[in-house]
Amino acid sequence: MKYITTASAAEQNAAVQMRVLGFSDARVTKSGADGGIDVRATGAVAQVKWRAGQVGRPDLQRLFGARGNRFELQLLFFAAAPYSAPARAYADEVGMALFTYDPTGRIVPVNAAAKRVEANGTSPAGDSPRARPRAEMRTVDKVVVDRQRQLAAERKAALAHTREQWKARGIPPKRLDLAKSRRAPSSNPSPSASWNQPLPAKPAATPPSRTRQAQQAQAVERMLALADTRRRMQEAVAARKAMPAEVRAKPAERSVARAGRQVSRLALSAALAGSAFIFGTAAFAEQSNSDGRVPAEFIVLTILLAIGAVWQFFRYLRTPHRTASDRGRV
Repeated sequence: MKYITTASAAEQNAAVQMRVLGFSDARVTKSGADGGIDVRATGAVAQVKWRAGQVGRPDLQRLFGARGNRFELQLLFFAAAPYSAPARAYADEVGMALFTYDPTGRIVPVNAAAKRVEANGTSPAGDSPRARPRAEMRTVDKVVVDRQRQLAAERKAALAHTREQWKARGIPPKRLDLAKSRRAPSSNPSPSASWNQPLPAKPAATPPSRTRQAQQAQAVERMLALADTRRRMQEAVAARKAMPAEVRAKPAERSVARAGRQVSRLALSAALAGSAFIFGTAAFAEQSNSDGRVPAEFIVLTILLAIGAVWQFFRYLRTPHRTASDRGRV
C-alpha cells in the first residue's frame, strides 16, 4: 500500500478524490504559480494541507481570497489534521467543503457542505449569501425590475381609470392633466379652461461668447494691473527708506518717544513757572527793601520765564489733539 509522505503526493491524491466526486477535469496546478490554489477544476478549486497541525481560519481565508470574484467555483479544502472551531464556522459561512484524509488517501467529510459534495457529486457554491453565484444575483435583479415595471403599469392603469371617471362626471381633471397640458396645450383655449393653458416657457440662458481677442485683451489688462501694483509697492518701499529713522521706527518705539517728549515739556513748563515765581517774589522783596524801584532785569527775566512756561504747557496740551499725519512727523 502506498502512503502519502510529501506535499506533491497529497495534491495528487486530492486531484484523484475530486475526480471521484464528479470534477472530472481536476488537475494539480504548477508549483509556485497557484496563488493558494493546489488543485483546479472547471467548477471547483481546492487547497491541500499535508503537514501536521490544526487548520485555522486564516488558511481557509487564503483559499477564499485566491478564488477572487469567481463565485460560481466550489471551494474544497483537504487537510491531514483536524480543523479548529473558528475554521469550521467560517467554512459553513462561505459554503466551503472541508475534508480530512489519512495517510492512505481516504477522505472524510467534516462539515455539511462536504457531505453534500460527496452525496451529490458537484454542489453549487451558493450555499451562503457571501458565496451566491452571479447568475442567481442577476435573476434576483431581474425579478425586482419586473416587479417595478408591474407596479408602474398598475399606477398608469389606475390613473387612466380615474381620468375616465372624472370625465364621465364632467369634472375637469386639473391635476391629472397638468403635465399633459404643459406638453400639448389646447388649440382653442377658453376662459373656463384656464387650467389647460401652458406655462410660459423659460428662456434658455445663452452662455457669454468669449472670442480669442477678448481673452487676449483681458490677459493684457491683468498683466498691466499686476505691473502697476508692483510699481506702487516699489515706490512705497523707496519712500519708506528715504524717511528719517524716527519716522521708520516701530509704532511702540514712536509711542515711547512721544510720551518722553510730553513728560519733558511738562517738566520744563513747571521749571519755568517755578523760576518765574521765584524771580517775581525776589523782585517784590527788592522793591520793599529799596526805595520802591524794581530793577528792570528782574522784570524782563520774570516775564520771559512766564512766557516760556505758558508756551511749553500749551505744547503739552496741543500734542494729543494732533492728526495722524502730524503724529507721523513728530
